Amino acid sequence: MAEPGANGPFAGDQAIYELALYRDAGLAHKVGTAVFSCLYNFDHNGYCDVVFDVSGSGSLIGAGNFNFDTTHFDLAVTAGLGKFQGESGSVQETPAANHAERFVFSLR
Repeated sequence: MAEPGANGPFAGDQAIYELALYRDAGLAHKVGTAVFSCLYNFDHNGYCDVVFDVSGSGSLIGAGNFNFDTTHFDLAVTAGLGKFQGESGSVQETPAANHAERFVFSLR
């Protein structure tokens, strides 16, 4: 892994990101977590597996490639568990106020 403050991430670096999920833009109603497990390759590109866990409802599992320098990304939703059993589709991320991220799910 790259040292903090280094010019990375570098090819072969791995990172795990955990985010709180909220129902509202005001970040007042927490509904779960998202855990991203990412492997970087060249030019800040990477591949991430992600689990969106919605407390008491189930989970959505996804994956995809993206560049960590972009302002938004799309990932495939490949499976669901619990209430989301059999779901698939996509999730789009865009930046939001207060260093938050907005996730919009399109499920089939």
